[in-house]
Amino acid sequence: MAVVDVLKVFQALKRGKVIRDYMIFGSVAAMVHTRPFYTNDVDIAIAVDSDREYLEAFNKLTSMGRVKGHAIVINNTALEVFPVNISPVLQDALEHALRKRVEGIVVKVAPAEHLLLEALRVHRTQDRARVLILDDIVDRRNFQVCLRGLTMMERSSGVTKGLLDRLIKDQERRAEQERKLSFAKKLRILDALQATPITVEDISED
Repeated sequence: MAVVDVLKVFQALKRGKVIRDYMIFGSVAAMVHTRPFYTNDVDIAIAVDSDREYLEAFNKLTSMGRVKGHAIVINNTALEVFPVNISPVLQDALEHALRKRVEGIVVKVAPAEHLLLEALRVHRTQDRARVLILDDIVDRRNFQVCLRGLTMMERSSGVTKGLLDRLIKDQERRAEQERKLSFAKKLRILDALQATPITVEDISED
């Protein structure tokens, strides 16, 4: 999987003002914060101002590759792209995104706390291992700040207080369960995943 090819495509879309901004989300973002593990696609959240602009970006991407299920395949790399305004988690993640050099390209990456929150919310099979890995490295205070901020956004964004309450309870329950896992078992789970290596460097804020 050529992550660098995907990032170059989005660099060009931003330079061409097809999109305002973009951010790595999902498994590749989780790897930036933790360690390489297996993933079969790259998730990118884009900032656009209308459905028309999103469609324009989507059409440009499909012209470079082919559509396969929910993904666009470019240079044999599956890509899933979605607008940040579909989720208050994504909107907040973009506002607080970290700048990293991934595969030699400076890019915004979703914070670990937002990745954990979204993985708990979606909770697909592939998200469960991500929860296990991210739970070890997130800052608990930042995670609570993130939840409080989303609570303030709930009325305008459509996120209900009930959903946030369930997320908090679910996160606490899973954290307790995962604390009971032995270190050896965690290593077995991680080593069972086929790694997708990427290079990551911190960016100076000078």
